Amino acid sequence: MQISKPNSYRVLNVPSIDFSEMESVLYRDFGTNSVREDNFQAHVDTQSVVIKFTKNFDVMEGYALGAYDELFPYIEHILSSIAKEYGYEDMRVLRMLFVRLGSGGYIPPHADGGVSFHCTHRIHYALKTNEDVSFVVNGEELPFMEHPCIEINNVKEHSVVNNSKEDRIHMIMDLYNG
Repeated sequence: MQISKPNSYRVLNVPSIDFSEMESVLYRDFGTNSVREDNFQAHVDTQSVVIKFTKNFDVMEGYALGAYDELFPYIEHILSSIAKEYGYEDMRVLRMLFVRLGSGGYIPPHADGGVSFHCTHRIHYALKTNEDVSFVVNGEELPFMEHPCIEINNVKEHSVVNNSKEDRIHMIMDLYNG
């Protein structure tokens, strides 16, 4: 069940999130589950709060972890808006995590592999970013300063450089219609 992915990215029109309400939970939990940065060389400079993940990127089954129940109330309206944007009546979350890329951090060019990546929409919601963070997909720089919620084509080459003095924090979700 392949889905239509954008060539590089697609801006989604969804409401904003008050990051300050969840910031303390995220900073408390960053790095407590390092499965992503331990297993994927491209993500060694990141720290994650993984709240839903999958053991096998070739199947469409995820499992909840850690702070899911604590963080879900802050993001529930975002998920509803995204479902409406795609016209999904039964949107499912395969993976959801919050990723911190610290000052000077780098995610080198890479493309995500696995069957499930061709069957899901990879959504990035910028919770904390600035003009000195560069996120490039398929050779195009993404406009996170103007549009915080963007679907990226993660099976195409993408990279991030944080040239700022602040953390860059994104909520990342892989979504599909059930």
